[in-house]
Amino acid sequence: MRCTDETMSIFLERKSFKGFDPNTLTLLYPSCRASYNDTHITLRTSLNDCGTTHNESEDAITFYNEVRSVQFSPGNVITRDQNVSIPFYCSFGRKAIVRNPSFKTWKNFVTSAEGKLCIKMHVFFFLPIYSGS
Repeated sequence: MRCTDETMSIFLERKSFKGFDPNTLTLLYPSCRASYNDTHITLRTSLNDCGTTHNESEDAITFYNEVRSVQFSPGNVITRDQNVSIPFYCSFGRKAIVRNPSFKTWKNFVTSAEGKLCIKMHVFFFLPIYSGS
């Protein structure tokens, strides 16, 4: 396992999955597929993708996902395909997170300049709108 402030990754030893096709492994979203080499199978996602969920407590924020197998059986053939379900998680102390890991800016900003800089930020709350009838 590797947890960063933006991603979570799980690394599986291929020798533990002998005879298993790594192309059938995904995260909760089947589009999030594994990559692999001769020794390891890797599944990686950002903290807000591939079906990742999170739970917040007073002390920590924990992100959850799961390695699954996608087995295809042609027609109505009964097979003994191996099924995989490996839950994994990354937990971060709440005091360690100082920003939203999915926040991205849409403009490039100058990092050094001379003069005065004024920044205004507005918060909008969406309220239900009722039509008089």
